[in-house]
Amino acid sequence: MTGRRALVITFDQLPASILGCYGNDWIETPHLDRLATQSVLFDLHFGENFEPQAKNHAWWTGTPQHPLDESEQARQPALVQLLNNARVATVLLAERTATDPLAHAPPFTKVVPVMGTDGPDMPANEHPFSRLIVEATRCVAELHSSPAPWLVWLESRGVPQSCHPPTELQDLYDDEFEAEVGWDQRSAGPPDDGSPISKPNVDLDNSAEDSDLFRWRSEVAAYVSFIDECLGHLLKFLDDSGLADQSLVIVTAATGDSHGLLTESLVHTPLIVRDPTGDIPGSRCHELVQSTDIFPTLLEWFDLPTAESATGHSLLPWTHSESANRTARECLHLGCGRQQQAIRTREHYLICDSEALASADPASTASHVQLFEKPHDRWDRLDLSREYPAIVEQLLRQAGDAHRRWSGQVFAQSGLSDEAVDAVSSPTVSNSTSSPADQSKSSASTN
Repeated sequence: MTGRRALVITFDQLPASILGCYGNDWIETPHLDRLATQSVLFDLHFGENFEPQAKNHAWWTGTPQHPLDESEQARQPALVQLLNNARVATVLLAERTATDPLAHAPPFTKVVPVMGTDGPDMPANEHPFSRLIVEATRCVAELHSSPAPWLVWLESRGVPQSCHPPTELQDLYDDEFEAEVGWDQRSAGPPDDGSPISKPNVDLDNSAEDSDLFRWRSEVAAYVSFIDECLGHLLKFLDDSGLADQSLVIVTAATGDSHGLLTESLVHTPLIVRDPTGDIPGSRCHELVQSTDIFPTLLEWFDLPTAESATGHSLLPWTHSESANRTARECLHLGCGRQQQAIRTREHYLICDSEALASADPASTASHVQLFEKPHDRWDRLDLSREYPAIVEQLLRQAGDAHRRWSGQVFAQSGLSDEAVDAVSSPTVSNSTSSPADQSKSSASTN
């Protein structure tokens, strides 16, 4: 274990589809694209819990969080403690602003909130993400001389809903948004196609508001390129110092775009894993993987046994051409707290609310279920739940079983009786009579 190093970079919000390595051809992300050529890129990586008020995260615990309430999430063991016990130095660097303090963090050996000023007309060196990268470079440089293993985790906001690129980059994409070029002529698609950068609530028939929309879209693109440029400095330091040949590098995000509840653009997020011991750099993995897999990957990297509480699987077998330890999934479970849950397979994506999960008669809950064909229906446009009731019933049963299984595991640790577990783990039925489609529309209109 001596000398093992790991760098994990996580974003609260970063859609996969805004990166060049995931197919975007108009936003410049050369440094992440280069990293992808040295790594394994996971095409089917999904987040796990999309409840904004969640008290814990699957990549801290290796277990699903969406079936749990706040108190249950707070009691989940932090796997970073296993690294601390094994004498791995663990450092968390968290990007923050004055209006976004660090409210909760797992027990890393060292936790550093990195403050900056985010707003219009601010230079790059004042921006919180720029300062995060500067602090990360300094931290890694200090740890470089230590023979002990270490983990440095960068936690960034990613692309917030209201983002302001540094003054140096604000005009980077202005030429891409000239009024004479219509949205239907752009590779990114029209602003109402569900594409992964949400548009502000404006009237496209109004020329003044059109201008506002174009400007906003160009600022988002500039912000993404700014993130990529900053990451390029850190990746270059790893190369120049020789740490790239010793360090596991993981880049991922908790959520994509906030365009509706549990839509594909929200739940599909990037995952890039550079394993210096791997032998298939530049490859793509088409297996279903999830944020629960991040910490089991770190445990294997540091030669530690898998935690009994973790349900995720290490990603390292997928970075080697020959491995007997690969675990392939048939489906993934995710949710927005207990009110809405989803199942993603390679062929289908089912979204359901708590009433559908609690019902013994799936046919009676048709208005509470949506089913989309994958990968063809990329933006969840055509609901097929009425056409394929057997598939809906099968996936609903899997979702309900998984919900009860995870809740039972949590409460078994608390010593509650089986009756108490059943009472608490039953999905809470919402008083709302709106369908998931209606809820998604409502959410999208408020973003």
